[in-house]
Amino acid sequence: MLLVVFKELDAGISPHGVRATASSILNERSGFSGDVIEAQLAHVERDQVRAAYNRAQWLEQRAKLMQWWSDYLDNARRGNVVQMPVRMA
Repeated sequence: MLLVVFKELDAGISPHGVRATASSILNERSGFSGDVIEAQLAHVERDQVRAAYNRAQWLEQRAKLMQWWSDYLDNARRGNVVQMPVRMA
C-alpha cells in the first residue's frame, strides 16, 4: 500500500528505504535498545529459540521511541541540525 502511495506522489523513495533510514538513525542516535527498535519496525526475531520464549512487546518504550522519532522529524523539517546524543556501545 505504501509503495503505491510513494509512486503516486513520485516521491523517489520506497517504504524499504524509509525503514532502513529510520532504523539507522534510531540505532545510532536514539539511545533505545535494538530490541525495541526492531519491534517497532515489525521485524521478526531471527533466533527461533528466542522468538519462541520472548513475548515482550516493549509498548511503553516503543511509545517513547515514537515520540523521540516525531521530535527528530519535526526538528529536521524545521531545518534544525539535530544534535541528539549518540548511543555508545
